[in-house]
Amino acid sequence: DLGCGTGRFAVRLAERGLRVYGVDGHPELLARAASRSGDVEWVHAPVDAVPLRDACCDLVVSLDVLEHVEPGPFLSEVVRILKPGGSLLLSVPAGPALWSRLDEAAGHRCRYTLALLRQEVTAAGLEVRRWTHYQLLLFPLIALSRRIGRRCEVAGERRHPAWWGRLLGAVNHLERRVLGGLSLPVGSSLIARCARVS
Repeated sequence: DLGCGTGRFAVRLAERGLRVYGVDGHPELLARAASRSGDVEWVHAPVDAVPLRDACCDLVVSLDVLEHVEPGPFLSEVVRILKPGGSLLLSVPAGPALWSRLDEAAGHRCRYTLALLRQEVTAAGLEVRRWTHYQLLLFPLIALSRRIGRRCEVAGERRHPAWWGRLLGAVNHLERRVLGGLSLPVGSSLIARCARVS
């Protein structure tokens, strides 16, 4: 898990019986990750210079990381540690029209289109095998929030009561259950499974 943050997803992978490395360059996040129970080997390292041997991984997961880093060095490192035929599962923010001060505050360099994602992964020796947008059902609400946010203070988008978070989570759960097998044409995130082709 490259850019594992606080390690929640890495622990879930380990619970499935996989041997998992959780890699992150931020020591405070990795310390929180290491406090979790679970059989994960935590590695403090930049995501584009991982101290793992060549071709050692069947799967690399990187969730909401690519938009924060230079794509060339990062994706080259992914290819280096992937076994031939291995997969990269990644997610990125989608929809350039949704760009706002929230993206700037988060340190994003872009919001992706499928064409841009294909261009970056192809240049590194990867091929998009499957993709979908995510948060289709919430997309109108997100688009409205970003449009309003261009005219007023946007901090309120991140401050909401607990019940609101649970409601949005329930909508995402419904989308996964009903539309989970489809490649959705629009959404606020883009998820792709890529394969190492060389």
